[in-house]
Amino acid sequence: MRSVVAAQLASQLVSFVVLAVLFRQLGPDPFGLLGMVMPLLLLARMLGGLSLQVASVQRPDLSAAESSWLFWTQIALGGLVAVGFALSGHLLAWAFSSTELVVLCYALSATLLIHAMGAQHLALLEREMAVGQVAKYRFVALFAGGSAAVLAAWRQYDVWALVVQQYVELSTLAALAWWNHPFRPSWPKKIASSRALVLFGSGYSLSGLLFFLAWNLDKIVLAVMLGAVPGGQRVLGIYTQTFNLMMRPVYLVTMPVTSVMLPALSRASRRSGEFSDLVVSFYRLVAIVLFPCGVGLALVAEDVMGLLGGSQWIAGGTVLSLLAPAILALGWINIAGSVLAAAARTRHLCWCAFVVLVIMVQGYFAGGLLGKRFGTSPDGPAIGMAAAFSLVLLLVLWIPYTRFVLGSSGAPFRQLWNGIRGSLLATLVMGFVVWAIRGILPETMILHLRLVLLVLSGVVVYGFIARREVRWAYEFFGYSRGSAGPLIQ
Repeated sequence: MRSVVAAQLASQLVSFVVLAVLFRQLGPDPFGLLGMVMPLLLLARMLGGLSLQVASVQRPDLSAAESSWLFWTQIALGGLVAVGFALSGHLLAWAFSSTELVVLCYALSATLLIHAMGAQHLALLEREMAVGQVAKYRFVALFAGGSAAVLAAWRQYDVWALVVQQYVELSTLAALAWWNHPFRPSWPKKIASSRALVLFGSGYSLSGLLFFLAWNLDKIVLAVMLGAVPGGQRVLGIYTQTFNLMMRPVYLVTMPVTSVMLPALSRASRRSGEFSDLVVSFYRLVAIVLFPCGVGLALVAEDVMGLLGGSQWIAGGTVLSLLAPAILALGWINIAGSVLAAAARTRHLCWCAFVVLVIMVQGYFAGGLLGKRFGTSPDGPAIGMAAAFSLVLLLVLWIPYTRFVLGSSGAPFRQLWNGIRGSLLATLVMGFVVWAIRGILPETMILHLRLVLLVLSGVVVYGFIARREVRWAYEFFGYSRGSAGPLIQ
C-alpha cells in the first residue's frame, strides 16, 4: 500500500506539471475541442470490456482458460467499440457544428483497442495484490504520455498533442503489463463459467455506464449549449479541465484504496463482522484525506488556476471553487461500487446508479438553464452547472447513498459517524482559518507565495486538530504496527 500511495503522489505531481505546461502552450480551445469527444471516448472504453477485468479480480478462483477467454473477449469488444466510436465522429460533428471532430474521432479510435490489450494483464496483477507494481506502471505511462504531449505542444501540434498523449500513455501501460506478468493468452476455448463472468461483468458495467453518465452529462449538455456559441469552446475547455482538476484528489485517494478494497473485501465477504469493519475503515480513511481537500481547494481555487494556466485560465477559478465541495461526497460514492461488487450485489449497484443518474440529470438541466438565464454568455451555463453538481451531490445524494451502501454491508452508519467526527471538525476549523488568512493577505502578494502560505496554514491546522485521525490513517495504511483498525500490509 505504501508504494501505491508514493506512486500516486508522484503521478499527481507529474500530471500537475504537465497540465500547467499544456495549459500555457495550448490555451483553452484545444481542451474544449477534445472535451466534446472525451465523454464518448471514455464511455466506449468502459463498455469495450464489459468490466470483465473486475470479474477477474472478484472471482475466488480463475483458471488459465478463463483468463484467455476474458482476454480475447475484451479484444473483440474493444475492436467493435473502436469502429463505432470512429463512425460517431460524423454525428458529433453535426451535433456540435465542428467538422474537426470527424478526424479526431477516427484518430482516437485505435486507443480503445490498445486499452483492451492491457486490461486483462493489469487485472491479473491486481488480483494477485500487486497493486504497488500497477501503480508504478501507471506512473511511468503517465510520465511518458505527458512528456510526449509537452514535446508535441512545443512543436505546435495544437489538439493533436493531446491525442499523442493518449496513445503514448496507453501503449506504455499495456507494454509494461505484458512485460511484467507471465500470462500469455492461448487460443480461446468454450468455458463453463463464461455466462457467470459475463453476467457479473455486465451488471458492473451497466452500473459504471449509469455512473459515467451521471458524472459526464454536464459536459455533454454544455457542449450542446455552447458548441456553436462564440467563445463557447473556450468556456467548455475551461469547464472540462477544472472538472478534471477537481477529480484529481479524488482519484489520488480512491484509486489506491479501491485497488485494495475489492480483493480484500471479496476475501472477507463470508465473514460479516470483518467485512463491515473493513468497509467502515475504508470510508473513514477516505474522509480523513478528502474532507480537507474539498474545502481547501474551494478556498484557493482562483490561485490554483492562476498558477497553472495564467491569465487565460483565471476564469476557471470560479468554476473550480463551485465544483470543489463535491469532493466531500465523491470520495465515498467512488468507493461504494467496490463494497457492493465485493458482496456480489451488482443489482443493488445498478439501481443506485440509476437513481443517482436521474437526480443528477435534473440538477444539470436546472443549473444550465438558470445559469443561461441569470448569468452572462457564454460563462453563465458553466457556472450554473458547476453549482448544481455540488449542491445535488452534497444536499441530496451524499448521506442517503452512504447509508444505503453501509446498510447493505451490515455496517451501522453510527459507527462511521463516530469515526469521522474528528476529521469533520478539523476540516471546518481549517476552512475558517484559511478563509481568514486569505482575507488578511494583500492582493498584491506574489501568487505563488500566497498559495504556499494558504496551503501550509491549512495543512498545519488540520494536522494538529485531526492528529488522532491522521495517526489512525497512518497505521491503517500499514506504515506502522498499531491497534486502531485492520492494517493493509
